[in-house]
Amino acid sequence: MKKTYLTLIFVISLLQGYSQKTLNQHYGESFNLGQPLNNNDSYEYTASEYVKMFSDACSGFEYTPEPGQYFHAKTDPLMVFSPEENTTGGSPNNNEGGVVGTTDGSFTVSPSGAAVYSVPIKVPAGTAGMSPGLALVYNSQSDDGLLGERWTLSGLSAITVGAKLYYYDQLSEAVELPQDLGPFYLDGKRLLVVNEDTYTTEYRTEVDE
Repeated sequence: MKKTYLTLIFVISLLQGYSQKTLNQHYGESFNLGQPLNNNDSYEYTASEYVKMFSDACSGFEYTPEPGQYFHAKTDPLMVFSPEENTTGGSPNNNEGGVVGTTDGSFTVSPSGAAVYSVPIKVPAGTAGMSPGLALVYNSQSDDGLLGERWTLSGLSAITVGAKLYYYDQLSEAVELPQDLGPFYLDGKRLLVVNEDTYTTEYRTEVDE
């Protein structure tokens, strides 16, 4: 019985000892280690540039591992990390941009169900702070535009002749110039006849803007 108790106490002591030990893993571009580390824990530092251990007049790096613990530091030049906010792009002290490869685009669904994706083109302000509101716009219901299939440049208003769509015309038919005189589109949005007489015809977009 006494032997059983001793064995049980020994196992509990081992479990307590293991539960207090931690493996700390760190990954980053670089590390500057200037403080003592906990001798009861293990540490692994992996950097893409360097791991530096230094001391100064007040404190410094120090680590004397307990049995079974260790400290590993290594570099891996193939590691890639996303830049932090404002590393590239964005204005100072803001929380926007700063990550390479992002665009300030926005996605919406038009009243007729078209998928519309808009990417603004930022240009310097001109006289009196005026600047054009230009954007690259994709519209899933549009024809070929200035910039390719379903892509166009917004901010430069234009009325164009486009294809007939079953949604509006009960048939689908490509535009044939110069004989076709409609339907008309304003910046890729279908213009509908709202008033007509002998000499004039009034058009508006489906959602009057």
